[in-house]
Amino acid sequence: MPQCISVIIRSFNEAWALEETLEALFNQDYSGLIELIAIDSGSSDASVEIIQRFNPVVLRQISSKDYIPGQVLNWGMQQASNDWVVCLNADATPVGRQWISALLRVGLSAVNPGAFYSRQVPRANCLPVYAHDYERCYGP
Repeated sequence: MPQCISVIIRSFNEAWALEETLEALFNQDYSGLIELIAIDSGSSDASVEIIQRFNPVVLRQISSKDYIPGQVLNWGMQQASNDWVVCLNADATPVGRQWISALLRVGLSAVNPGAFYSRQVPRANCLPVYAHDYERCYGP
């Protein structure tokens, strides 16, 4: 397993989910270090304060009009100081304590990994339209 990974998280007014997501991230059974790189797109709720409590290595605040998903993720990748980088949405709470370890095992078992992803599971209070999309994309 790599000794360190970088995690890029992007947010916009997602305090409702962000604390749960970051707590799940930092409570993984992964024994290495997690470098948190956060990009907030002008949140007016407590998103930035929640992110700051988790001591991000980088916290960049941009205006919502400057938010272009690909550019934000590319910028985060440029800030990463590790070979292994995980992109995580603020509302995509990892399920279980083995999420990072399982994700890395998949990558490490590949001959020449470029990118890989894990399944997203809808939250219990998720709107049915989003739950349907998750199941359509990732399976039941």
